[in-house]
Amino acid sequence: MKLFEIFNLYEQQINKSLKKKIQISEEEKNNTGKNKIKKIVYSNKMVQQTEKAKSLCEYNTIQSQQIQFLDIYNPYRIDFNQIRMKKMNE
Repeated sequence: MKLFEIFNLYEQQINKSLKKKIQISEEEKNNTGKNKIKKIVYSNKMVQQTEKAKSLCEYNTIQSQQIQFLDIYNPYRIDFNQIRMKKMNE
């Protein structure tokens, strides 16, 4: 009779430890899911930032091309706006 009780107690302890392990593994799965979502959001932010940077680079290259174009056709860098303003003031 005592041996049977000891066996039952031992079996209960094993079941408790198994339940704890199952809970821990489920929590780990849930945490990794959250981390994956965080990583996806972070990677989306990085993609958006790189797209912004690319668009800024394209904008800057367009501006520099315009400046080079002006330098070719206006080698002395005459500021026509200032000349117009002076004429308007006179």
